Amino acid sequence: MIVIDNPDPKRWYRRAISFSVLWIIILLLPLGALLLPLMMIIDLVIFGGASLFGSDKRSSLSRGFICCSRYVVNENIGIFLCFIIWVEFKLKGQHDLFIQRNHKLQQWWCESLMDTLVRMFQLKFDIDGDIPDCGGKILFVRHTSSADTLLPLKTITIPQNLFTHYVLKIDLCWDPCLDIVAHRLPNALVRRGQGESEIQRIISLSEALNDKSCIVIFPEGTRYTYNKRKRVIESLREKNDHKALEVSEKLKHTLLPRKGGCLGLVARNPSTPIVFMAHLGFEKSQKISSLFNGELMRQSIQIRFWEEVPPERPDEYETWLYAKWMQMDLWIEQTIKANDSSRLP
Repeated sequence: MIVIDNPDPKRWYRRAISFSVLWIIILLLPLGALLLPLMMIIDLVIFGGASLFGSDKRSSLSRGFICCSRYVVNENIGIFLCFIIWVEFKLKGQHDLFIQRNHKLQQWWCESLMDTLVRMFQLKFDIDGDIPDCGGKILFVRHTSSADTLLPLKTITIPQNLFTHYVLKIDLCWDPCLDIVAHRLPNALVRRGQGESEIQRIISLSEALNDKSCIVIFPEGTRYTYNKRKRVIESLREKNDHKALEVSEKLKHTLLPRKGGCLGLVARNPSTPIVFMAHLGFEKSQKISSLFNGELMRQSIQIRFWEEVPPERPDEYETWLYAKWMQMDLWIEQTIKANDSSRLP
């Protein structure tokens, strides 16, 4: 039995608030449903835009409302299923079955939300090359929005039937269903700025890694924005970290990867291949407003995977990681240029 220590003294305080807000919203959903025809009229007539029957990108109130409603309903179904799974565990006492049930619940929750986004906004997935077999491997994934946290499950772990061990920031546990399931499964829930203890929590995921599972980590540690990139560069200048500063200034579309957790996992698993996952298309979904302003309509989500074996010498890990991240940044730059040129008359 693998248990990752995720101390969370504010858990019940957070849940008292998040569960209360969720249940208030579910009570208000019928009122929102009554307003759905009005939203469609606003989309179609006033904005001439992306209602359920439109295609323009200027407004999508109706689509955004349906996505938010689906999320709230999924949350409540998920919490109910969490309770059923807990009762079954207390009656049968089978821990492996308990973990398996929660794993399936996590897959259903993620796949359901992603499928809703795909259908409502007519998203398309364009995968450049082959998808590697990720069993027993570590995934380093680019991070631009909350939506891209679902991409590894959608494209890899669900199709390949793998158990996913996530490195997640504890702030995401304000989502009630995620809060419960993430604490039950072998995940690393990290607190920013806590240093070595959080790095060790990430590294401890190695104990759960086998050929039927994978570890997913977002090396940037936060969603990329241009302003965050500027702040990282300014911080590195103040620290006189010349090597990291040089790399960070070359990165145009990604943030400098944080070394602690990533290289800690590499050091603990030196012969384990690393799968890099680059993607483009979710940059405009960083805020909830993107569900309503039409920015997501007909977006093409372009993805590329490639597999690398870390160098044998630990003193080469940092240079290797930076080089691979610049390779990812270059692919994004080239893909953006190719997309722009394809739109030319």
